[in-house]
Amino acid sequence: QQKLPQLKRVDDIELPTKIGLGVDNEAIHLPPTVPHYVPQEMQAFLAKFIDEYYRLFDTRG
Repeated sequence: QQKLPQLKRVDDIELPTKIGLGVDNEAIHLPPTVPHYVPQEMQAFLAKFIDEYYRLFDTRG
């Protein structure tokens, strides 16, 4: 039925009706994607964390 949605009967056996959602997929509009934002006060902390993480990760391998 996915390839032939109009098909209702196969070998004299009635196929179950297709159940769909009551939502029109064409009408859904997602908000525009925004670039990720890191607050200024977190940038130094995250840079230090990532540096230390990879330093430990690289020495254990």
